[in-house]
Amino acid sequence: MLTLLNSQLLLLEESFKQQYVDRVADYLKKNLPNKVKPFDKQPLDTLIKNGIKKARAYSIKTEWDVCRFVQYQVRLGENFDKTHESSWAVEILKNPELNGPAKMDYMDYYYFYVLKETE
Repeated sequence: MLTLLNSQLLLLEESFKQQYVDRVADYLKKNLPNKVKPFDKQPLDTLIKNGIKKARAYSIKTEWDVCRFVQYQVRLGENFDKTHESSWAVEILKNPELNGPAKMDYMDYYYFYVLKETE
């Protein structure tokens, strides 16, 4: 039987979190290269970690949906969820009738088909 100490579990958890942050960073570099280019590793990691916390506050929990949320932070600014310019996003994020995936789907629809933004 394998026994892990709490300190070992915390290290393992931190390792998994960093691996996820690295995957999101790689995804952003591949899909939004011009927007992410100015970021060094540490500021980008911080943006992603803050994005993970913010996404959870809006009931956005799956890895893919959190990644999508962070993409909007890169596209619209880290605090897009609090600005008047992105009031459409705030309305979607604060809608209690939508779950996390639905919120992100609505945001994608609005961004790409209503605003007609391109990458």
